Amino acid sequence: ILHKAILLVDRSIKPCHGDIVVAVVNNDFFVKRLQIANKEILLCPENPQYPVTKLYEDRGDYLWGIVLASINTYK
Repeated sequence: ILHKAILLVDRSIKPCHGDIVVAVVNNDFFVKRLQIANKEILLCPENPQYPVTKLYEDRGDYLWGIVLASINTYK
């Protein structure tokens, strides 16, 4: 997903392992790939320069929606 891309997000679909999701962590929005392992919810970046983020539901973090498509803009 490129910088300034427009995302088509569906909030009615249940997130599954491997989906690209929009998540709210510490009141910030993230777009990352969802990994569910050992009862942990991880948000994994496609760019290895960024860290994996763990989602803590007891802190108020949550999955906001599933990214269905991205539209790149050039202006």
